[in-house]
Amino acid sequence: MSIHDLVRQARRAKGMTQSALARAVNCQQSAISMYEAGRSDALSDEKVQAVAEVLGVDLPEAVPGPQLQADPARGVLKYCPLPDCPANIPYTAGGRVCFKPTMIEAPAGEPTRCPLCAEVLEDCCPGTECGAPVTEGSFCMKCGTAYVSAVLEGKGWPEQWVAERRAEIREVRRLSDVRRM
Repeated sequence: MSIHDLVRQARRAKGMTQSALARAVNCQQSAISMYEAGRSDALSDEKVQAVAEVLGVDLPEAVPGPQLQADPARGVLKYCPLPDCPANIPYTAGGRVCFKPTMIEAPAGEPTRCPLCAEVLEDCCPGTECGAPVTEGSFCMKCGTAYVSAVLEGKGWPEQWVAERRAEIREVRRLSDVRRM
């Protein structure tokens, strides 16, 4: 039985919801859901330990350091770090501009270039002390750092800038005939 199955089974045996467990360890319900589904990178080592304590389960010796490593046979997710690259789609959340980077699966340990701007793609969190492998989404699941960030002072209202930028990106992609991004 995997550690993920063990956590799910123990939580259910206690009659605890994912939301209740998330509140108990101070994380998001979606992180608990992803972890139970097998995503080892959804919870930090500290959160996994906290979950185990709340549920009263003993963790196997090897949890979770090696589990955060990417599977080299499968490749890793990589993204372009440049906010002006058409691979990064801006959106607003809570009045601030965020970017949804296009994730590309590529071989681990090999430099991979962005097909739209030729920048070398990143494969880990840009957070100063994090370095977690990249996951789908706009933010690191481990530390919350944005994968792509930009200073947008003097660019007008965020919603207006986002709408204009998205129109530019659609045009670039149409002209480039980029199909799978």
